[in-house]
Amino acid sequence: MRRRNAFSVVEIVVTIGILSTLLAMYFTFSSNLNTNIQPSLTDRASVQLESVRNANILFSNIREGLDVVRPKLAETVPFLVMKDLCNRICTLYLEPDDKNTQICEKQLYKLISYTSDYSGTFKSDLKKVLFSSVKSIAFTLTSPNKVQVDMTIANKKCDFRLISEVGLLNYGDTE
Repeated sequence: MRRRNAFSVVEIVVTIGILSTLLAMYFTFSSNLNTNIQPSLTDRASVQLESVRNANILFSNIREGLDVVRPKLAETVPFLVMKDLCNRICTLYLEPDDKNTQICEKQLYKLISYTSDYSGTFKSDLKKVLFSSVKSIAFTLTSPNKVQVDMTIANKKCDFRLISEVGLLNYGDTE
């Protein structure tokens, strides 16, 4: 019996066939993985950017307030009632957002700001939509001049939750 020092052509062809099959499976898997991850990252980034933009709008609106009427200290509610510098009542609350609810296939709301003019009647021209695509929002009064906001913004594929504390306009004892 003689000893072989090399591989036969058949062994080399079989090995190349097995390696090429494994490489083809790897490249197929990795390309599917990239196409599945990329839209997810894009959706997350877009909802996060939208949340930050919306939070800035909300925070500037809250900072205009001088005194919080509701919620009471340590109370959590889905609306905020406050007085501004002119002693007008400003209310922040949610209304259903039918357009985005249909698009995203989940219940979404619009955040509304309404500032009363003391006429005793509701005037729709005083109602302003701050932003939409809100899944939930809660306001907690953590101190007499600070409000904690817990807000979730959503799009079709993902949600982004933001929790922050905002200070109100404080002029001290101006009276």
